[in-house]
Amino acid sequence: MTNIKLTALLIILSLLASCSEETIINYIDPPVPERTQGVIKVKAEDYTPEVSILMLQDGESEDILFDANQRSFRVNAPLQVSINEKQELFVRFFCPRPIKNMKVWASIVGYDEEFLLADFETVPGFIEFHKVLPMISGDKEYTTASGKKNRDQS
Repeated sequence: MTNIKLTALLIILSLLASCSEETIINYIDPPVPERTQGVIKVKAEDYTPEVSILMLQDGESEDILFDANQRSFRVNAPLQVSINEKQELFVRFFCPRPIKNMKVWASIVGYDEEFLLADFETVPGFIEFHKVLPMISGDKEYTTASGKKNRDQS
């Protein structure tokens, strides 16, 4: 009986030794397909004319430039992040220097923890960005502040 246990243990150890750490981790906690993740991931190449504009440019119309609702900010708070009436994440950044690796955490009434809503690789200076919230299009998975994975049933 001891030989069988020893043989089984050796087989398991040899199998584990042949697996990479990534294979073992993915087996234990398989990655969530990109289409089911709720976090909005924004890279530098994602700032397209469909979702972003550079503010305060020479060609900007005076109606927008002098509209306090669109072009005002507090000097000590140049970053504005909100959810607009179209159910989009809406970001305005009134600063000439970019921000690197910015995360946007959100909370919803009725949930105990904040969850990661957006992850920006970079936020360029003087940018206005908007993107539809993934939770609008269906069931998505979010990571909470404590690292738990939660699904939103929209």
